[in-house]
Amino acid sequence: MLEKIKKIDPWYALFWAGITGIFIWALLKSFRIIQSPPWQEMLPIFMALAAAIGIAKYIVKYIVKIEVMDLRLHHVEDDIKLVKNKLNSHNQRLTKIDHKLGIIS
Repeated sequence: MLEKIKKIDPWYALFWAGITGIFIWALLKSFRIIQSPPWQEMLPIFMALAAAIGIAKYIVKYIVKIEVMDLRLHHVEDDIKLVKNKLNSHNQRLTKIDHKLGIIS
């Protein structure tokens, strides 16, 4: 059962915390529950900044994964070229052997 619990990425949590904070603040402000001085008006800007940082880190994480996969794909392409060259070499050798044995005229 414990294996099924997925570890939450802290940057993902920061993003959603920022979005949730902005939503709650806007909701409370619209119902005039929050009567705040001007310096507290900056709170949603900080929450938006936290959300932007969280999503930016999350995007960077996936960009790095894509770059790693691209590098691995290039290695696979090189390996396929190597196997193709070896296969062609073996085909040439087998053709020579077939000619020597008279299987192919």
